[in-house]
Amino acid sequence: MNNMAKTLRREDQRAFDTWFNRWIKNTRLEQSLIEAARKGYKSLIVYDRKNDMDVYQKRRFEDPRFVKRLQSELPDLHVELRQYLDKNAFGFSFNAYKVAVSWEVLK
Repeated sequence: MNNMAKTLRREDQRAFDTWFNRWIKNTRLEQSLIEAARKGYKSLIVYDRKNDMDVYQKRRFEDPRFVKRLQSELPDLHVELRQYLDKNAFGFSFNAYKVAVSWEVLK
């Protein structure tokens, strides 16, 4: 059974790496960051749970590996998963998440 666990973890990591590499290649992240800076922003939200995404995408973006991997792609910027409390249309509270990239120098 131990072999099976290793196999599953390896396949999970391989699938995540494939997804991330495809995402980073297909997104215009660098251009979006430059455009945001030109408009005077100090950060850019690259993922917001409130957007309409399927469960698969939400799971990938909220995976702790996503922030770590994105941080390694953008070493001189700050990448973080922000958790906040939000309400749905019926007034029920739920945890929501955003992934933000910032370049503001904190004093």
